[in-house]
Amino acid sequence: MLTGINFSPPLYFILNFVLQLFSPTSIELLRLQSLIWALIGIIICFIFSRKSFGLLPSLVGTLLVSSHSNLLLTQSQEARQYTMFFACGAWVLLMQSIGDKQSKKRIALTFLAHLSLCQVHYLGIIFSALVGVACVCSNKKKFILSRIPLSIYFSWLLSVPLYLYFLSNQQSLLNTWPKPNRFTDLITVYQSGIFILFSIIPILAIACFTQSPATSDSFKKNCHNGVLLTSIFWYLVPFLIWAISHLFPINIFKDRYFIPKDAGLIFIVCFASNKIVSRVSEIDLKSKVVARAPILAVLALCLTLLFLHHRRSCFSYEKDRNFYHWLLASEELIHAGVPLVFCGDPVFFPNAYTNPDTSHFWVNNDNLHTIYSQYSSELKLVNASSLNDFESFILVGGKKDFLHFQSTFFNSKDLGKLNENLTFHCTLFEKKKDLKLPLPG
Repeated sequence: MLTGINFSPPLYFILNFVLQLFSPTSIELLRLQSLIWALIGIIICFIFSRKSFGLLPSLVGTLLVSSHSNLLLTQSQEARQYTMFFACGAWVLLMQSIGDKQSKKRIALTFLAHLSLCQVHYLGIIFSALVGVACVCSNKKKFILSRIPLSIYFSWLLSVPLYLYFLSNQQSLLNTWPKPNRFTDLITVYQSGIFILFSIIPILAIACFTQSPATSDSFKKNCHNGVLLTSIFWYLVPFLIWAISHLFPINIFKDRYFIPKDAGLIFIVCFASNKIVSRVSEIDLKSKVVARAPILAVLALCLTLLFLHHRRSCFSYEKDRNFYHWLLASEELIHAGVPLVFCGDPVFFPNAYTNPDTSHFWVNNDNLHTIYSQYSSELKLVNASSLNDFESFILVGGKKDFLHFQSTFFNSKDLGKLNENLTFHCTLFEKKKDLKLPLPG
């Protein structure tokens, strides 16, 4: 955090700083942490949806969105803070769904929820601000400024100065890297929601012919507390950012930045499920199997989708496709003592630090070589001349990188089918002598 390289809001980093004081943190544990945060967010969404719509609509909405959302499924496997961003968004919606009870506990929890949402990602302030807009629009009986709870004002009052401090100390220019913002990219962000709308039609049809829960008082109450309006606003945030990216040079259109919208989508789908089913007259049901048909249909669909996603993920875990296994986890390569030489920016190879003794970085640019040599003593930098001193090494990079290395001292050998599935290339170089090294099977 204090290097300024990534001066993001600190909640995720502080949490893991504290955790590593008690137990060392690996990239695998960070991935597990992402999964846990995703599950926490889904459970919170189920809790506040059930308070408003009952068991069946909340199960339909929660299961459909969590199993359809490619964003949630992929980010739950990443060592990043975005599922925590999702969970904090769900916490904010939960506090908003409680109602107007101004107890000290609720005020404190609302403040912490909004502060957490703002301090886990820069765009958290936008999602928090939209809650304020929803409060203004949904409660017209009060004076306009008093419609927003003081706890939310306090969270903004603390977050805005912190944001100014973070941005003023940002060493790398924020969002100067290119991001796609074509119309097809916008459609990609919303494709999960579109698929859910098609999926919900047959499920609701089954529900309409089996049971029809009456609209509860809690539903009538929560229909006016701004949660639905907030969910709609949140779901429109990607479209807003996409439009801004065409009007101003700054471009922050990246799907994972909008992950709290999936918490809002769960509430919207639950609302739609309850609304449609409640319009059908109640039917006396004698068969429990028939009564449970809607939720059984949802479970069958969701389990099928999760199974397909799992199979797709496992496809990339195979040893002949998984570059992490080939380059870093393969015991044969590590025990053989073959240096791994990565071409390009060391930032793009964070897993290489798990084996610093065998990881080297080939930086051809003299200026970059000077900068990185001063940045960290853990980086082992090499150039074309120093590579000639190696007995053997595996060169990892784009095919164009291999044009820079032409030597008559080495024999080269391709590392199998791995290169057919990746954008970079891996080649073993050995000195031209009787040197035999074990290779991955």
